[in-house]
Amino acid sequence: MVELVDRDILNDVEQNEKCAAAAGAIVQNANLDLDLIVSSYTGYARYQRLIYIADHCPPLRVQALSMTLNYLKSETLDVQAYVECHRKLVASAPAGQAPAQDTQWVEATRKLAPAKPGKIGRRIALVKAERHQREHSTGVRTSWLFIFCEWAT
Repeated sequence: MVELVDRDILNDVEQNEKCAAAAGAIVQNANLDLDLIVSSYTGYARYQRLIYIADHCPPLRVQALSMTLNYLKSETLDVQAYVECHRKLVASAPAGQAPAQDTQWVEATRKLAPAKPGKIGRRIALVKAERHQREHSTGVRTSWLFIFCEWAT
């Protein structure tokens, strides 16, 4: 019995190693239309797909990172991702061909991002305020589970 368990564990380890090797594959010959591939993704998935392509396909790395920078600037307020992506682009682009970092956008977005909380943040703050008001008027504490269920509806 113990021997079978050991074999099962070894088979699982070997299988995981094969999957990890396939996930880390590098594509050297890329005959892909990057615009076509990326057009089927929206939101955060587009960002993830572009970064994945940049990491795993050296011939398309500069183009994918450039598209990622444009996407981050036009669709998000994620300054940290923009700076990291620009750093990767400078490291992988031929000398002098990487675009300059848009410091005006970075500074403006850093100032704007904390002042612009998301919908969820505003909703949570509103529910907390209503809870506090209800507790104060009734003298009864409300459980967090009740608040979550109330917020989720």
